[in-house]
Amino acid sequence: MQHEFYTFPAVFQYAEDGINVRFVDLPEALTCGHSDEEALLNAVDVLAIALYEREKSGTPIPQPTPIEDITFATHETVVPVRTNLALARIGMDEKAVNVTVTLPRWLRDLAVANNVKMAQVLQHALRDVLGIEQAG
Repeated sequence: MQHEFYTFPAVFQYAEDGINVRFVDLPEALTCGHSDEEALLNAVDVLAIALYEREKSGTPIPQPTPIEDITFATHETVVPVRTNLALARIGMDEKAVNVTVTLPRWLRDLAVANNVKMAQVLQHALRDVLGIEQAG
């Protein structure tokens, strides 16, 4: 079952050059920031990405460690970070990716000369081939 909201504890480690953020339960989820606000925004994003990637790969999403069970140093603090995975799924599934395509040079040159948006043409062609209805 897919959940929408997740909250995991993050350890904010304060250093002279900024704030490093790590998630005790998700070792792949690391980020940083120059201020508390930036570190928190980045933590929300990296949490969503880590959970999304685990969900996509079938890697189990662990239960969050209770904050009171986390030990941390004097220059660290534990912050509960909440993310909306439903929104992240939409954003990640709609994210554009680069694809390398091999074309004859003459065809590429002709397309460039005519200001053809090749990525758009490829998207339309793939949707046609796959029977996906065009939006709008």
